[in-house]
Amino acid sequence: MLSTLVCPQPVHVMGAVRLPTVHPRVSLWLDTGSNAGQEMVKGVLSYVRSHTTWRVTIPERRHDKRSFPSKCPGDGLIAQVDDASQAAAIADWNIPAINVCGEYSELDLPAVEADDAKIGQLAYEHLKQLGFKHLGVCARGGRRTSAARRRAFAKLAHADGIEICALEAEENFRTQQSRDEVAAWLAEQPTPLGLLATDDALGQKVLDICRAASTGART
Repeated sequence: MLSTLVCPQPVHVMGAVRLPTVHPRVSLWLDTGSNAGQEMVKGVLSYVRSHTTWRVTIPERRHDKRSFPSKCPGDGLIAQVDDASQAAAIADWNIPAINVCGEYSELDLPAVEADDAKIGQLAYEHLKQLGFKHLGVCARGGRRTSAARRRAFAKLAHADGIEICALEAEENFRTQQSRDEVAAWLAEQPTPLGLLATDDALGQKVLDICRAASTGART
């Protein structure tokens, strides 16, 4: 299993709240512009079709964190909660809610998060099976989930006597200068290079940079 249910001890009485028994309205506040968000929506809808009579709504979510709903969106909520103010707002609504943003699973909400160590392990085993002798990691600085995936990957590599190269991304390579720096770093590495990017969006950025720069790096 690659997910874990985390239930902190909330200051509000979350456990006492229940969904209505007839056609409850459950809102999915997810980033549907990302692959992860789209897969979550598919998973919830698949469950609903087989097990529940929920009426599911998917309100528009902009990337701006301030677009968080100003009022209770329904009888229950499945959300990617980004900060403590959002968790506090949900507590005030007094509805059942689950946070599916693993980066912020320590907030005062029940949460489902990925098994980051297992993700790092699977990435290493996959690249090893493909025969890569040179390995690297591109990780986001300051991200707990990214650091956990990187540690698990590096631990297995070191156990096999493999030194890995690493690049820490402070931002999402939005500027041409940052993209050029990544391309230059990749060009310095031995090839073929098996590279773990610690999240989907970062991986896509690295792939785009490789193609644009024709570095020859295999990712």
